[in-house]
Amino acid sequence: MPRDIIINQSKQTFIDALLRLLKHETFDQVTVQQLVLESGYSRRTYYRYFGQKEAILDAMFLANLANYHQYLLAAPLISEKISELLITFLWPKRQTLQLLARQDLLIPLTARHMDKIVTTIQSVAVPWRNNQGVNSKSDKLALIYSIGGFCTLIDILFKDTLPNSPQEISEPLQSALIKLIKTTKKRDGVTHPF
Repeated sequence: MPRDIIINQSKQTFIDALLRLLKHETFDQVTVQQLVLESGYSRRTYYRYFGQKEAILDAMFLANLANYHQYLLAAPLISEKISELLITFLWPKRQTLQLLARQDLLIPLTARHMDKIVTTIQSVAVPWRNNQGVNSKSDKLALIYSIGGFCTLIDILFKDTLPNSPQEISEPLQSALIKLIKTTKKRDGVTHPF
């Protein structure tokens, strides 16, 4: 088996172990010894890949961000459907998101990786973004604002009872965003969703 596959499997085992432990303990209560026992790997392996518990969450987050990037590259991108795409992508991960939200880990995790999120999203060509201004400061600020809003929304919604379907989140959100888009001023002949 190739080395990178073995490394990724080892990392995923620690991620799974941490998530199982978080069902019964707070993040601060989880110890390296518990992670080692729960994962079945040695303390040495833990320190080789992570060194601290936050690094396990970071590895999980960055793997999901890479998957989201691939998802966006393959999806039909329409400004009015962006939030629906995000909710649809997140839906299979809802229990993990709820666990992170209840532990107050979701917002700090997103904030820690905001630059990487923005860079990833800006790398996806979309019809409503002016190609000359792809990396403009105003576009970056708009993305940070939008991402923060989505993260806060997910954090609030998932802390309590999980919605029954992604449509319970995406449909009212889409409706509100469409109204916002319609009232947004046109800039350079393109309606911006932010």
